[in-house]
Amino acid sequence: MNKPAAGLAFCLACFSHLSFSSEAEIGFNFNIEASSEPVSIDDMINGWGSSVNSGEYAFASGIASAFAQYNNVYLSAERRYYYYYEFTPDTVAWYAEVESGLESEAGRSIDLDVTSFDARGVSAGYVFEGEADGATWKILPTFTLYKVGHYQLGSLSGISAAGEGTNASAYLDYYFDEDKILNYRGEEDLRFGYSLSLQGQYQWNDKWLVNAKVSDLWNRFEFFQASYRQGCINVGEVEESVCNLGGGAASGIDTNKDHQINISPTLQLSSTYLPQNVLADIYWHEKYFNLTVGKYFKIRDVQVGALASTKKQVGVDLKFKGLRLNYLVDNLQINKVRDARLQLSASYQW
Repeated sequence: MNKPAAGLAFCLACFSHLSFSSEAEIGFNFNIEASSEPVSIDDMINGWGSSVNSGEYAFASGIASAFAQYNNVYLSAERRYYYYYEFTPDTVAWYAEVESGLESEAGRSIDLDVTSFDARGVSAGYVFEGEADGATWKILPTFTLYKVGHYQLGSLSGISAAGEGTNASAYLDYYFDEDKILNYRGEEDLRFGYSLSLQGQYQWNDKWLVNAKVSDLWNRFEFFQASYRQGCINVGEVEESVCNLGGGAASGIDTNKDHQINISPTLQLSSTYLPQNVLADIYWHEKYFNLTVGKYFKIRDVQVGALASTKKQVGVDLKFKGLRLNYLVDNLQINKVRDARLQLSASYQW
């Protein structure tokens, strides 16, 4: 095998997001991409600590899937978790003061948008491939049908005032499947989703290879008779309340209504320079953007990649036969990690 061809096989095994085997193949993938700007991922889940930075989002995407491919037909089943919280720096400062019990020194604007759900899905796709003028290409469109489990969808907007204690007025618009505060129980109907994704691979010479994936290029999630709360929260003292739905510290309406959402696509793009086994990789979703670069080596039968990213992460990519581990973090102490990537996979071809 010549050097460029060897580099191609090596880099595909190490880092490709795609599985475009011409043989029969089965396997599983476990992928997590997570980022939290204001606090560590652990604090975002379990309660904020004292180390709080300004920020505008928290994002996590986790997918565990089993797949099979034969004669260009692709089938998979997956479990998916999606979280995207968007907020303003003012909201971060206000919430940090509330969590720590500190006196607020200034009035702030409160703006929070939440989209989170888990789902089970089944996917089907077909690999189209071709060759022209020495370049080769492959495209895999996949369509996924989801059954949605738990979900939280909504927004909180308002103002806070300076002073001791919590002084805030905010409007709540919220869809949910479990109410852990007021114990509202409404009979819900079906909730499901569907999504079209595209993967592609293009090599135009013996030096450069490009892989691309656009997840959720077109999607919709439907919630029939979803539990819904429209509310006003008025706590402490503010100059003027932003809303009032009946008076009192908390007032509003609980009911059930149909709802639908779309989530933004996710772009993954990688470019590999084959003779030197180096790669640049982009992951982009909403406000989350991460550029990763890697250099790959072979140590006996193990293919090893050393990685670094614009999120101040360092990590390793290991490949041994059909097994792969990709681990990338910004802090070696797990409870202080704010940006993380974990990929585990195993496959078998025949």
